[in-house]
Amino acid sequence: MVGVNAAAQEAVQALTTAARSQGGLSAAATEALATLPAWPACLLQLLPTIMEHAPCCKLSSADLAPIKAAANGSRIQQLLLAVFGDLEAVWADAQLRQMLLGLPLPAMQLLLSSGELCVASEDTVLFAAQQYVAARHDVQQLQAITAALAPLVRAPQLSMFAVSSIVLLGDLSKHLLAAYSSPLRALASLQRVVEAGTEGYYEYLGLIPSAPASWRLGSRQIRPAAGGVRLEWRLPVEQLRQACRDSFAQKKPKLVICDVGSNLPVYGLQWTMASSCILTACGAVVVNLMAAALGVPPGMFAKNSYTMTCGELMVCDKSRELMGPDHHTVCGNLSNTAGLQPLTGDAWDEAAWAAAGLPTSGELLLRLQVHSVE
Repeated sequence: MVGVNAAAQEAVQALTTAARSQGGLSAAATEALATLPAWPACLLQLLPTIMEHAPCCKLSSADLAPIKAAANGSRIQQLLLAVFGDLEAVWADAQLRQMLLGLPLPAMQLLLSSGELCVASEDTVLFAAQQYVAARHDVQQLQAITAALAPLVRAPQLSMFAVSSIVLLGDLSKHLLAAYSSPLRALASLQRVVEAGTEGYYEYLGLIPSAPASWRLGSRQIRPAAGGVRLEWRLPVEQLRQACRDSFAQKKPKLVICDVGSNLPVYGLQWTMASSCILTACGAVVVNLMAAALGVPPGMFAKNSYTMTCGELMVCDKSRELMGPDHHTVCGNLSNTAGLQPLTGDAWDEAAWAAAGLPTSGELLLRLQVHSVE
């Protein structure tokens, strides 16, 4: 085992040296890395060096054509797909997510221009591009980055919800697709009357003026998310207990917000969770679970299908619940579901909590499963 580890370290060192050479990795080495079924951690740490020294990633042009035509450009694209090709999985992995957001712009262009990206929907591609722009701190470069990535989003493949949410923004100027505000309005009206993906849909797309070339491309490697996306939150029981007591003592609601939001987008949205302790008119406290969709424009209606659980307890199961126009929070009454009476006394009844099968110490495991947004 020691010999194997030493050999692996030597191989990584040799690849690092080659990647830092004037021409970057050789075509053969790049191709070999691109065909790996999985990248071990020792190789993942090489990726920033490979990208930094690849000739195609040194170009400053926002035009995709010279980037692809540069030495090793197509092989670097395949290498990127080997690591980030499952874009949904990237958002579920903190290390991959950080590496994606740290890619040089030409590398991001190569990745997002590929029809081989595996996504639940084009909404994830838009989300990835937006997150990449949001991670940039050089204001002077933002315009160039936006101009480079916006044409790569295949807007006609976006969900009707995503297109509508963009069009309904009061101020589109800061949105990634702001340059295409007029074509997007035309697209929104087309999606309303013609089913996406049909022959007529693509025929009418050709009538939308000023649309980028990517709008005429087909869908990527679509793999619908089975069961939607799950957000988990381990809420310390002591934190909830204190919030209930504070609500009772201070005669006002108390909110405990999940400190880790979902990094997985559902139709381009991120979600966060919270628990609220509400003082009722009779002076008792009721515990609710809540989840909020982030980034929904004011005034927009939506229908969400979701389930919320606390441990093994189903708190709520909603199918196509209408939300909006200014309220995009889903809510479940944990007290009612668990058969708890409103908490009185000091606003915490440990015996009743335990009798309901809920932990009296440690953590509550709360889950939100978002099945669809439309």
